[in-house]
Amino acid sequence: MKQVVLLFLVLSSAGYSQSNLNMYADTLHAPFIYGVASGDPTGTSVQLWTYAGPSTEGQDITWLVATDSLFTNVVASGTEVCTSTNTYTIKPIATGLQPYTDYFYRFYAPGNSLSVTGRTRTASVNPNQPVNFGVVSCSSIFSGYFNAYRHMAKDASIDAIIHLGDYIYDFVDPDEQIRITDPFPTQPANINEWRERHMYYLLDPDLRLARQMHPWIQTWDNHDFKQSILVGERAFYEFTPTTPPDPNDINKIYRKLSWGIADIFMIDMQSYDDIDEISPGNLSVLGFEQYNWLTSGLAASTAKWKIVGTPKMVTYWSIQGLENLLGSNTAVLFENAWDGYALERERMLKFIDSLNIDNVVFVSGDSHFSQLADLPLDAQDDLVYFPETGVGSVAVEFLPTSVSRGNFDEMGYDASLQPVIVEYIDIVNPNHVYTELLQHGYGILNVKADSSVAQYVYCPILEQTDDTLNAWTQVVMDGDNHWKRQPKTTIGVAEEKAEKVVIYPNPAQSELWMRLPMNGIYTTLDVYNGTGQKVQSQAVNSSLVKVNSEALPTGIYYLVVNGSKPLQGRFIKQ
Repeated sequence: MKQVVLLFLVLSSAGYSQSNLNMYADTLHAPFIYGVASGDPTGTSVQLWTYAGPSTEGQDITWLVATDSLFTNVVASGTEVCTSTNTYTIKPIATGLQPYTDYFYRFYAPGNSLSVTGRTRTASVNPNQPVNFGVVSCSSIFSGYFNAYRHMAKDASIDAIIHLGDYIYDFVDPDEQIRITDPFPTQPANINEWRERHMYYLLDPDLRLARQMHPWIQTWDNHDFKQSILVGERAFYEFTPTTPPDPNDINKIYRKLSWGIADIFMIDMQSYDDIDEISPGNLSVLGFEQYNWLTSGLAASTAKWKIVGTPKMVTYWSIQGLENLLGSNTAVLFENAWDGYALERERMLKFIDSLNIDNVVFVSGDSHFSQLADLPLDAQDDLVYFPETGVGSVAVEFLPTSVSRGNFDEMGYDASLQPVIVEYIDIVNPNHVYTELLQHGYGILNVKADSSVAQYVYCPILEQTDDTLNAWTQVVMDGDNHWKRQPKTTIGVAEEKAEKVVIYPNPAQSELWMRLPMNGIYTTLDVYNGTGQKVQSQAVNSSLVKVNSEALPTGIYYLVVNGSKPLQGRFIKQ
């Protein structure tokens, strides 16, 4: 607690005003200075949460749930004793509620101290009732402002927020020091420091508002308790409105929540990885018990849609040919995601396919970019999967970007590389339907009887703003199991008016080839670097042109062919 109190004093008086960091406690509603929250709703109940502080230790905290914000019609109430055992957090479960109904709740401390009023919504049990889920992950308070949370809080159409992990961060990325206090935040090393990190986060009013206005459904990922699993998990349960599926097993978080039209399976990729071995040399990321729970649940589900909340990206993401540029020694982007457990992914997708389980949507996090993908058994086999239509896919994946943690450009890559990298990645990963590497924000998954619609909402992070960019919407129809095709665009990149040429290999090393349309008249080829400087020029005598790239430094280059009509292209030099 000392560190949090010191932090509050620093923010208030020592050079960091509330306006430039936007971090402060809710002292107006003391002792409930970290707000209120709700989570894990069912058709008849919801988990409530608040923090009452050491000043109320040993005293009864009263909670009320009503159908109106004036609390004239109270439908549930109770008291909880505030103790230091749970770090002064209060977590009652309100029961006896009606399905798909908005409720208001608040807490009282002795002396008539009153919390802010929260709003929550119970789950639907109607198999035809459309529902709207906000989808987020990777929210680093150090890396930028939580504009995404504030925007979600104001969206009354959201029924619940699904958070897929890295809700808090254990360390400050040295390249992302946007909201840093003095003293400098250090990595938590014990249970009290993990608790303090949660309280540090709850100094953000936009996070508090998102927790206040919507019920949350959360799982954890590595930054939520890195290197300190047991103590980190305990702090996670204390400070989030998450109902433990097994009160006797704090290590367990995977669970199912039903919303009538959809069953939500929240999984854990941290607590059971590398314990069980599927076959010699092939480890399980879920563990046998969780894998059997997931597959059995998918098979038994009678809901129209099955949503699997996974902290890591599911789709195969080859970076073959880009390894040097991206500083990787493997041919896949993330070995700690499902790509590192390919056999587990294969047997899961085969299970879905073998039982003809339709309408499985994986919502995923962790990767800090936007990705929509079909999930076929083999994306490279054109007898199994047809990229032009999506036929052959057995499920789909919706991966919104990070709330604030660094993505492609903040990781040190030149933002101008995005178009050519996306273009190349889409070629080597034909099941990728949409990729965007630069934006931050959140996703919306609108689940309906005939379709599910995925939408990206992008929010700036370097300053407080209500500006958003609704960038991309894609739909998967009931029974299709693939994203519906539509023309692709790339955010922030103008459409090229010139016809593109075919360039291969791309990325290139010592040489590359260009295939030009046969019906053109061409004179010269100019090569420009990423700053627009011409670095090479040669005559063009045929429709197949060899370009010597051996002497070019690593980077992105633009090709301009001069002649009867303009032609241009891009390539990466490794």
